[in-house]
Amino acid sequence: MRVKPKFDKKSQTDFYQVLRTRVHAYFDSNQISPYANSAFYVKVGTGFLLWLLTYVLILLSKPSPEIAFVLIMLHVLLGLFLAFNLAHDANHHAVSASARVNRIFSYMFDLLGVNSYLWRLEHSTHHTFANVPEVDNSIADYAIIRFSWHAQRKPWHQFQALYVPLLYGFSTLNFIFVRDYVFFFTNYKYSPLLGKKTPVDEAIKMVIWKMLFYFFAFVLPLYFLPIPLWQGILMYFFAYFLQGMIMGFVFQCGHLLPETHYPLSNEDGKVREDWASCILRTSFEYGRKQKWLQWLSGGLNIHASHHLFPRVCHVHYPQLAEIIAETAKEFDLPYQRVENLQQAVGAHLKFLWILGHQDKSSNSLEGVLT
Repeated sequence: MRVKPKFDKKSQTDFYQVLRTRVHAYFDSNQISPYANSAFYVKVGTGFLLWLLTYVLILLSKPSPEIAFVLIMLHVLLGLFLAFNLAHDANHHAVSASARVNRIFSYMFDLLGVNSYLWRLEHSTHHTFANVPEVDNSIADYAIIRFSWHAQRKPWHQFQALYVPLLYGFSTLNFIFVRDYVFFFTNYKYSPLLGKKTPVDEAIKMVIWKMLFYFFAFVLPLYFLPIPLWQGILMYFFAYFLQGMIMGFVFQCGHLLPETHYPLSNEDGKVREDWASCILRTSFEYGRKQKWLQWLSGGLNIHASHHLFPRVCHVHYPQLAEIIAETAKEFDLPYQRVENLQQAVGAHLKFLWILGHQDKSSNSLEGVLT
């Protein structure tokens, strides 16, 4: 079982306290709630209706193979839109002040084939220990991929900038068909349940949700679509492959660019850094001027704001980002920005290439701030 480190209280600064005060003042002075607003509900409501509409059309419209492919692609990508904008916020308790409302909306993940209970467990660790080796699963050492300077470099890693984007394509399929089962029913070293008693009720709910998802997401559509079975399976594979690739880049561009930092714990199990400062050193904002990106991704491109204030709905991230950047400057802390999505993707691929060709970081901060 992996032992989670702790942030040394002696290393804490006034940065986060000052930042929280200013963010609270922003909401109070503007008399607005940090939770979802009407624009949020219009967006996710429209997305949900379109998601249902494309599903009904797949079942009942008897589409040609070309139209079937378009409908399947739209339906699967609308699912990703709802995962980014609704399920993600709900599982962070950021949609409503009501725990019940958040829990109801959190089941959107389960409707999309991903177990929300395991997602919350794993994601909460990522939020607390972003980029901390051996703790944060998003940079876990899977041998085939090197996401950290602290993972051993293998000969094949020199090609990872070419093949990792393809592996991202399998990420959603992995969640749907493999990962949740492995985490629940094995002693896999990266499972958030490792060393804990598996909750039987959650395991049963997971299996029930999965069976329902498989039936409604695949069995029914493939039965009703007037196309050969192999064509339908191939269409769904391509749709989920694209969904996984988009999801992989959206999340990884928020943390894994060349200037990122990897906080380390000492022998006493403590990270001798300020937690909020670590978030700024390990998180990136990209493409904030690309309004469509923020709208579609649920604000995940404004990643430092999300990590510092995960219980604030994503519709408020642009305003929070300005407050964070200003406060970070006063405390001589970095607020890392990339101009647009294209540059972020390019920087991420460049970082994968660097990790595949260099054993150690050229960043002088690495290994010093621990």
